[in-house]
Amino acid sequence: MHMANLTEQDVISPFIGKKIIDTLPDDFAQDDGETIVICNIDYKDEEEYQKMFGITDALLDKWDCRGIVFNLYIERDDDSIADVEIHKYTDEDNWHGRPITNDLTPTQQELRIARRILSYITAQ
Repeated sequence: MHMANLTEQDVISPFIGKKIIDTLPDDFAQDDGETIVICNIDYKDEEEYQKMFGITDALLDKWDCRGIVFNLYIERDDDSIADVEIHKYTDEDNWHGRPITNDLTPTQQELRIARRILSYITAQ
């Protein structure tokens, strides 16, 4: 049986309004009180999170080789999730010295990872 493809909205919608856990580990997320940024580069030496979220070494290598940045931007409303943006892109320098950002569509694997991360930060 083939599962239907996830969309970003399928992943994000169930978490809007959910309470965020009290303490996010520093090595897991950058939290300024209004927005939480969670991205792949934080996990290169964090096997615990890699396993928990299903981020394989092969995926990290692919992101690294292709210059892919995969972030979750989580807007807060007090202690709850107000909005989530799944942002996958490449960031390259062109020969003029201006960065070129190419937005990419998250894969099904990356959407499942995003869902696991959102589950983790809202676990009660």
